[in-house]
Order: sequence, then C-alpha cells, then structure tokens
Amino acid sequence: MLNDIGDLPGPDYNAIQQRYIPEAKKTEANELKAQLDEIEKQIKRQREIQDTLRQSMSNAKTALTKIADLQRLSLEGGGEPSEVDRQAMENARTRFYNA
Repeated sequence: MLNDIGDLPGPDYNAIQQRYIPEAKKTEANELKAQLDEIEKQIKRQREIQDTLRQSMSNAKTALTKIADLQRLSLEGGGEPSEVDRQAMENARTRFYNA
C-alpha cells in the first residue's frame, strides 16, 4: 500500500543530535548561544541609551530655541535680557552642549 509522505512521522532531531553531535560541541553551542544572548541584550541597552540621548538633545534644542526667541523678541523691543534670562540661556546652552 502506498502512503502519502505527509502522513509519515518526521525525523527525531533530538535522537539524531544525541547520536551524531559530540557533547563538547553541544556545550560549545550552548556557550555561544549564551554569549549571543548577552550581546543582544547589550545592543538593546545601547539603543535605549541612544534613544534617550537623542530625546534629551531634542528637548535641549527646543528649550534653547525658545529661550533664544524670547531674548530676540526682548532685544527687538528695545529691552535688554534680564540676568535671569541670560542665566537661563547659559544653562540651556550648557545642557545642550553636555548632552
């Protein structure tokens, strides 16, 4: 009688591995997998750090732009920026450069 190949059970990969792959190679494969997992975690963490830095830079740029616009408007109106405004601008500039 002919059986459809799809009805036949597939190979037992665990049995094949146990029979043909030396224990040392299995151990090495497990160690490499653990190293790969650790590297992938480190890459993910670095991406999170980069995203946070990118967001911080964007926030600092926005703050710096707004403060500069306020100072520009003050100067255009004939006034001088107050000491508080100058200090705010300097703080924003410092945060931007440090980010």
